[in-house]
Amino acid sequence: MSQPDKEENCSLNQNVVVNLVGSKLQNPIIGSRNVTQINIENVNIQRDAQQSNQQQENTVQQTKSSREKHVLKKIIWLQDKHLGPNINFQSSVIKKDDIPTVYPIVKKIDFYTGEATPENEECYPSRKYENYEGSELMETRFEDLLQKPQRFLCLIGPPGSGKTVYSKRLAKSGVWPEMVCLHINFADINYQDSVTLKEVLIDKAYPELSKDSCKQAFQWIVKNDTKVALIIDGFDEAAFKLSANPAKESYDTPRPIQDIIALLFSKHFLRNCLLIITSRPHPMNYLPESLRPDTIYYLGDFSPDDTKLLFFSYAGEKADNLWENLNSEAPDLIAACHNPLMLQLVISVYSHPSFKSDTLFTWTRLFDNVMDVHQRCKNIKSACDPSLLKTKLAKLAFCATNNNTITITKEQIRKVGLNPDDVQDVIVELYANKGPTSCRVLDCDVSFHFYHLTFQEWFTAFYIVRLMQLEDFQAFLKDKWFDDHWLVVRQFVSGLLLDQGAKTDFLSKKREALMDHLVLHLEKLSKDMEKRKNRPRLLDLYVCVFEANNQSLTRKAVQVFPAKLNLSWIPLNAIQVKAVCFLLEHLENDLQMLHLLGCRLNRSLFQKLASTIKKMKPKIEHVNIGANYLHSSNVEDIIEVLEFVKYKFELFDCFSNDDGGVRYSRFHERAKIQAALHKMNDSNLTVKILKP
Repeated sequence: MSQPDKEENCSLNQNVVVNLVGSKLQNPIIGSRNVTQINIENVNIQRDAQQSNQQQENTVQQTKSSREKHVLKKIIWLQDKHLGPNINFQSSVIKKDDIPTVYPIVKKIDFYTGEATPENEECYPSRKYENYEGSELMETRFEDLLQKPQRFLCLIGPPGSGKTVYSKRLAKSGVWPEMVCLHINFADINYQDSVTLKEVLIDKAYPELSKDSCKQAFQWIVKNDTKVALIIDGFDEAAFKLSANPAKESYDTPRPIQDIIALLFSKHFLRNCLLIITSRPHPMNYLPESLRPDTIYYLGDFSPDDTKLLFFSYAGEKADNLWENLNSEAPDLIAACHNPLMLQLVISVYSHPSFKSDTLFTWTRLFDNVMDVHQRCKNIKSACDPSLLKTKLAKLAFCATNNNTITITKEQIRKVGLNPDDVQDVIVELYANKGPTSCRVLDCDVSFHFYHLTFQEWFTAFYIVRLMQLEDFQAFLKDKWFDDHWLVVRQFVSGLLLDQGAKTDFLSKKREALMDHLVLHLEKLSKDMEKRKNRPRLLDLYVCVFEANNQSLTRKAVQVFPAKLNLSWIPLNAIQVKAVCFLLEHLENDLQMLHLLGCRLNRSLFQKLASTIKKMKPKIEHVNIGANYLHSSNVEDIIEVLEFVKYKFELFDCFSNDDGGVRYSRFHERAKIQAALHKMNDSNLTVKILKP
């Protein structure tokens, strides 16, 4: 699409704009011309004058609407240009048109209060079921999300789950033909000076527009907010905190950006617009109640079929060999590929000749291999030594993370002894998105930032492990370790510092300090599992233990492992499930309870869990996997683990349709489980299944 040469001839997306403002273009009814004429000349003159004035006013309104219509068309054109292609991975052989469009599974969740446990029915080994089919509960699909009546939605997901790509797809013209969609990034609006809402939405987002055009566009948005969708990506990248009660002033009053956002969230500004934000989960916990979204949707991983489809598209000619090798040598990496970012990294690293697959896969080891592969790239243009470059990038990353920002300036780059060409060459060569300016890793004309926040977090962890002084490291453990802003960083720190394969003997004091810190909090949180707020923290520590891959730490973690593990209603990703399974495999004592109710377990995640349960030395007394998204094929996995559960196995509402919708168990699935129970003669096991 090319920009029109003249505004008067701009006809792009005309149908979109006509649908948006068409109702404003119709002339209002002036009045009936079939009224009885009063035979008084003055009355006729007065009536003619009123009609003339009304016609002039209508002409002015039509002209104004025409100008607004033109400005909106130009905004739509500019936004599509800024957003660029839907998804854009670096590849020398794959054209973007050849990459299939897939969407992560979107599930509505009750983020703040949890979900009610449904009623259930008991199934005993000696009892038969009646033949009935349960009704189906469909999940939210991409198309369904566009039809939601709520006015404030949030899409949350783990790092690399596709939130940004998803938000761009929502904002592309033609998706909502009856609305104007504005897309901005929280990372781009971390303004230090006071601003107006108009500056945030229009002036700074579209500097190509004239002052008059910006004014006309904003006026239309305010008047027609029911026809506006505002999409703001990356709330976790906002460098400000929101106040629950900002002063409620007019649109034209300059104010701090955090007040502007708070007034949008509270619907004081643009009350009727559709507001959609994306974020990692943790920042949403701290939103004041008055600023919380109407509905929160969780972006899950790709389905196994979509994962394979994308894998073969990105890997190109090497796809068959890579897929076969991964399945035989490193099946854990296949599970990791359900995350879009991880899929790209796995293909980039595993296809490199220098890569050696590990039997234990962690985020940290993958990123270590990414950096190792990068140092071997033959076409690096930077004159800086790769090891020294890594150190300098680590300084930049820590400075940005510590200041709660992703923006890096030219001055900061030069301060660590680099120039923009050095930095761009290193990051762009391996990770960069070669799309439009708004999608690039670096742009010397604006600001600099890492391709993905996760890369910044890895370099930040590298700085903490290698460069931070011991006293500062101890202060970091005390003051910032459990700050959610550092969630991914602390997982990388655990892997970089404690992994037995890492060369960190010269950091023995830091290793000892971190070991003591982790063991202390593992023991403390394990004893207090009843408090729901402690469960995500404990799960996070399990991921740290898994990333550490340290035998001594693993033994100590197992010793304080809770007899009743309840992680219900915490959406689990592949790494978290692997972390829990990693510790379960090392348990020595019986586990009284394993509750994973509503944890978003899918086919592959449950297969991993079932495989672990079969390997465990002790048995589990009570297992609850209800309200998940298991595939019908998982019935075989359930049957195989029945003998490893002592007393109770709860399965209600745990299956999904072939297209991903949630449903109750079907007759043939219950019949298979019932038949397996009949064969367990001396079992005390009870299986509980949901009534339709």
